[in-house]
Amino acid sequence: MGIVFIIFAVLLIVGIPIYYVLGGTCLFYFVTHDLPAWTILQRQFSGMNTFVQVAIPLFILAGNIMDKGGSLGRIIHFAKVCVGRFKGGMAHINIVASMMFAGVTGSAVADVAALGPMEIEMMTEQGYDKDYATALTCASASIGPIIPPSLPLIMYGVVSGTSVGALLMAGLVPGILMGIVLMLQVCWYAKKYDFPTSEAYSVKEIIKALPEGIGALSIPIVVLGGIYTGFFTPTEAAGVACVVSFLLGMFVYKELKWKDMPGILVNTGKTLGSCSAIFAMASCFSYMITFENVPRMISELLIGLTDNKYLLLLLVNIALLIIGCFMEGISSILITAPMILPTLTAVGVDPVHLGVIMALNTTLGLLTPPLGLSLFMANTVTKIPVMQIARKAMPMFILLVLTLFLITYCPAIVTFLPELMLGS
Repeated sequence: MGIVFIIFAVLLIVGIPIYYVLGGTCLFYFVTHDLPAWTILQRQFSGMNTFVQVAIPLFILAGNIMDKGGSLGRIIHFAKVCVGRFKGGMAHINIVASMMFAGVTGSAVADVAALGPMEIEMMTEQGYDKDYATALTCASASIGPIIPPSLPLIMYGVVSGTSVGALLMAGLVPGILMGIVLMLQVCWYAKKYDFPTSEAYSVKEIIKALPEGIGALSIPIVVLGGIYTGFFTPTEAAGVACVVSFLLGMFVYKELKWKDMPGILVNTGKTLGSCSAIFAMASCFSYMITFENVPRMISELLIGLTDNKYLLLLLVNIALLIIGCFMEGISSILITAPMILPTLTAVGVDPVHLGVIMALNTTLGLLTPPLGLSLFMANTVTKIPVMQIARKAMPMFILLVLTLFLITYCPAIVTFLPELMLGS
C-alpha cells in the first residue's frame, strides 16, 4: 500500500490532473492485487448512483441561468443600495453580493467567474487598487462553499452518510461569520487607506431598487427556506432554484432568451463533467483505502499521538490546510473524510461539525498556491499574476484561518441551528 501512496503523491506533485491521479493509482492497485477490472466500474457507478448528487448539476445550472437572466446584476445593485454609502462601500458590496450569490450556487469559482468582472471593475472605477479588489473578490468568494447550498458539504454528506439537510443548516452561521470578519477587515482598511465611499441613495431610489432586489433574492430565500422548513429536500431545492431563476430571467426581467439556453446547458455540462469524473474515481479510491484498513491505521496513529479531542482537531486542521494547497477541495473531502471520520467521531466530534470544518479548510485552499482555483480564475479575469493576488489576499487568509479555529473550538456556532430546526 505504501507504493500506491508514493505513486499518488508523485503524480500529484508533478501536476497531473486529479482525475488521472486517482484513476492511475486505483488501476495500479487493482492490477497488482488481482482484483477484477469490472470492480472499478462497479465502484464508480455505486459512488455516483445517489439521489443527493442530482442536486449538484441543478445548482450549477441555476447559477448559470442567474448569470444570463440578469439576477446577478440586480443582486449587486441591491447590495450597493444597502451598504454602498459607508466608507469602503464598494468593498462591502463585494462581500455582501458574494454572500447572496452563495445562496444559489455554493461554488467559490462560480462566484469569481460570474461576479468577479463586475465587482472588480466597479471597485477600480471608484479608485480601489486593482490587486486589492481582485484579492477581496477571491476571499469573499470563499464564503460560497460554506453558505448553503454548499457543494463540498453535499459531497461530504454523501461520502460520510451524514444528513445533508443538517449540514446545509450548519453552514449558514459560519458563512455569515466569515462575511462579518471580512467586512471588519474592510472597515479597518477603509480608515487606514482612506477608501472611497459610493454615492448615497435617496429613499426614493432605495424603494425603487427594493422590488428588483427582492426578486433576485427570492431564489436563495426560497431555496434555504424550503430546506430549513423541511418543505423539500436539498435535491428538490436545486430543481426549484432552476425553475425560479428561469422564470425571473425569462418573464420578469426578460433578459434570458431561448437562444441562450444551449450555451447555458453546455457550460453546466462542462463544469459537471469535471466534478463527476473526480467523484467517480474518488469513490474507487475510498473503496481501496477502506479495503486496506487505512482509516483504522490512521485512527490508531492519531490516537497513539493523543486521545485529546482538541489536539486531534488541531492536527486535522493543520493537515487539511496543507492538503488544500495541493488538492482541489471536493477531491480532498472525498479522499480524507473516510479516513479521519471514524477517529474523530470516536472521541466525540459531531460529524456535522467535522463536515463544516472540512468544508472551511477546502475554501481556504482556494486562496493558496499552487492549486488555488479562485486565484487562477481571478488571474483569467484580470490577468494579474497569481502570486501577486495571493500576496494581497494573505491578510484575509489569516483572518479566515482564525475564523476556522473559532468554529473548530466553539462547535455550538455550527450545531445550534441544526439542533434547533431538527431537534437533534
